[in-house]
This record gives sequence, C-alpha cells and structure tokens, in this order.
Amino acid sequence: MAGAGMETPWGWVADNVFSFSNGADMCFAGMQVHFEGVSADSDIVLDARDFVSSLDLESLDTSLAEAELRDGNGAALDEDGNPSPVTMSEAMIKQQVLSQTVSRMMWEYLEAKGYPTDPSPVSFYTRSAGCNE
Repeated sequence: MAGAGMETPWGWVADNVFSFSNGADMCFAGMQVHFEGVSADSDIVLDARDFVSSLDLESLDTSLAEAELRDGNGAALDEDGNPSPVTMSEAMIKQQVLSQTVSRMMWEYLEAKGYPTDPSPVSFYTRSAGCNE
C-alpha cells in the first residue's frame, strides 16, 4: 500500500491511495473527496480530506466485509429469481470493500463532527485500475 497525496494514473491527486499485487498486475485505487457548493478551504472539505488522508488503509481489517460480499455475490439471483452468482476477482472484492469502508467511516466522522450528511456538499470518489484481473 502507498501513502496519500499521490498523483493517480488519471492525472489527479488523490486524498489517499492503495495498491497491492494482483498476481502479475497491480490493483491501484485513488480515493478523493469531491465537493460542490462550498470552497476547497471550507471546514467540511478540509475535515473530510484530512480524515481520508489520515487513514492507514493497510491496517483496516476488511475481512468480515469481504466475506459478506463473497456470500452475497454467491447468492445473487437474476430477475426471474434463478441463481446467478456474481464473479469478482479477489482484488476487485478488496478494492470495493475498502472503498465502501472508507466512505462509511468518512460519513460517520462528518456526522459526529455535526456536519450535514443528507444532503452534503461533499462526496467520496474512488477510481481503480488493474483490480478486475
């Protein structure tokens, strides 16, 4: 895993990033706090970015959420109610769960600080590459 404040392959600077080996490839994801209707130096944007960038993504235990996603994928049904398991790479499962976990933690943090969360002028964005293999 890499540290925060890194430029992504897409040309923008992430508030936090993670990467790990996906066999012959690397799964990389950049996470960024977006905002609308407030300035980049507003308290809510600064607090959200500080929180996201301060997380040690490598230390987060996502094993339970990963197991739940695998179980849900395995029990998926199509529109007729027939079994239709969803197949995802282990890297994609990790990326999805980590993104969901950080997003949930950010919203809990902002709510605890008394910021509006529904609606909110900030949003959480993740973009990844190399995680589907």
